Amino acid sequence: MTYTHLLFDLDHTLFDFDKSAEISLEKLIRSFGIAYHPELQNTYSQVNRAVWQEFAAGTLPQAKIKTERFRRFATAANLQFDPVEAGDRFLQNLAEGIDLIPGTLDLMAQLRGNFKLGAVTNGLKEVQRSRLSRSALAEDFEVIVVSDEVGVAKPDPAIFDVAFNAFGNPPKSSILYIGDSLKSDVQGGINAGVDTCWFNPSAKPHTEAPQPTYTIASLAELPPLLGLR
Repeated sequence: MTYTHLLFDLDHTLFDFDKSAEISLEKLIRSFGIAYHPELQNTYSQVNRAVWQEFAAGTLPQAKIKTERFRRFATAANLQFDPVEAGDRFLQNLAEGIDLIPGTLDLMAQLRGNFKLGAVTNGLKEVQRSRLSRSALAEDFEVIVVSDEVGVAKPDPAIFDVAFNAFGNPPKSSILYIGDSLKSDVQGGINAGVDTCWFNPSAKPHTEAPQPTYTIASLAELPPLLGLR
């Protein structure tokens, strides 16, 4: 299959979101004068995952995520801070996080000029736009679609339609979507009618639906898959 347009997920695919989030959370906790210990990361991760799952299920508006996750985190960790202020500070910290997955820069150098590149990401606009603009990827994407800006999130095909329209509606057979999440990325791409590439660096077992078109364990595997030498 010959592809002319590549769409990427951002977090956990090109950006090392976990590293940036850990740094941001530690800075946040210390900014309130609270003693930091690594166990707080696990508590926050569990709360944050649940909040985003509720958003994906349509039971929590995205506008409430940044405050609600810290309200729940404060309760779960028995900490005292203003969840509204915490949400604002965390996003400020996170917006500065430009840590990339190993191999991202080499990948972009190979793809640049050979494909039309775009990004379709679930996330908050003030975080995703800031991180992209600060990063080495700032000039690589012709199309960037953020769920917070368009009011719909993966795996809903409507968010992909925004990207397709911005690209001028090329044939769907010419588009490949690359991401780390089976639930939002692979299923989202399937829902939108395009081929998908599952980025699975931790070798997670998978035998059930959804089934990606391709699976890669490192970003270095993508160029050969696309016919680049």
